[in-house]
Amino acid sequence: MKTSMLRDQPAARTFSAALVLLLVVYCATTSASEVQVLTAEDLANYQFTRYEDPPPPVIREMNLGYRTILKNKRREVADLLARRVGVLRLTGTQADIPALQQLYDRRIVPHNDVLTWQAVGIAFGDILANELDLEWIVYEDHRGVSKALRWRKTDNFVFPVTMFSKRLRYGEALDLQAIYDVMEERVAGFKLPLEHLTR
Repeated sequence: MKTSMLRDQPAARTFSAALVLLLVVYCATTSASEVQVLTAEDLANYQFTRYEDPPPPVIREMNLGYRTILKNKRREVADLLARRVGVLRLTGTQADIPALQQLYDRRIVPHNDVLTWQAVGIAFGDILANELDLEWIVYEDHRGVSKALRWRKTDNFVFPVTMFSKRLRYGEALDLQAIYDVMEERVAGFKLPLEHLTR
């Protein structure tokens, strides 16, 4: 099955831009005599470096420890909303989006407060889970362990925990409703090819 990973891509874009810049600088500082030119025969015999594909991710159900972490982070966001916004309860539905948006609009949470924004990402993940029929899982790959959302038992994942902290790190504005709408469209794309299996 095709794997769809919806991790934020700003880091990859930044890396790509830096790589292009490095190449431009290198090419500008390298004289033509320093560039190695390969003949057709050289190229045919050239030994390219082979990179092995990383092992496939390991997907696990959340154990008690992970569920406790999520519960504590939800409580942290609920307490913050109660104290600073006057919202006494999170519903885990789209109705929570305007309250969460106020954390950004009113600068209640500093943009560089990664841990709090990740807690907000968990609250937002609860909205996605409830509204879009996703479940929290543990996703482990060669980069590490993440808390993610998955649609049924497929290889389709959403990574809401870092969704806001990464955007803020790269200076992007947060429009939670717009982000929700994009996620809703992408998750609908997961489901479309598999709808016939659910009938």
